Amino acid sequence: MVGPSSAFADDPAPTVSVKSTAGKKMCKVTDTKLDELSGIVATKSGYIVIDDSTTQDEHKKVFFLDTKCKIVDAISYSGAGPRDTEDLILSPDGKTLWIADIGDNNFNKEDGTRRDTIAVWKMPLDKSKKPIKYRLKYPAGDYHDAEALLLTGNSIPLIITKEIGKANIYEPSAPLDANSTDGVP
Repeated sequence: MVGPSSAFADDPAPTVSVKSTAGKKMCKVTDTKLDELSGIVATKSGYIVIDDSTTQDEHKKVFFLDTKCKIVDAISYSGAGPRDTEDLILSPDGKTLWIADIGDNNFNKEDGTRRDTIAVWKMPLDKSKKPIKYRLKYPAGDYHDAEALLLTGNSIPLIITKEIGKANIYEPSAPLDANSTDGVP
């Protein structure tokens, strides 16, 4: 048999049952400490945000905003702080905030500027403890500039890399260890 078959026909256009409407503006972030937001989580009382790859220590915090996008609290990271934060996510139970320090714009350079490990922090949403840092490491020779963090139903972090034409999903091969300096593979 020669020629295309119906098995390769284009899928029909999806049926939309609800008419789309314009979104509603909630608030505008204007604080100069928040000049390059990378992650945001909506909560009942406002928003939680992080700044991306800042070099200014006063910007290297987890910021809590009210419903008018004004800073009401800021929590410092444990350790030396982040290098290139990219995303935030709440645990499935809504009690734990995860922060992804997974960016690496120098991932393809061999001049010593790329990262050997990436990190995730987790902290109670109620702010009763400072964020705890966990280091992770890609397989040998693998470096990426990741942009997104997901969690499994068991709160295992999944790192989503960005690549031209594809994305990769990485899961830790062992339980997270807050004392690891080498990084959990």
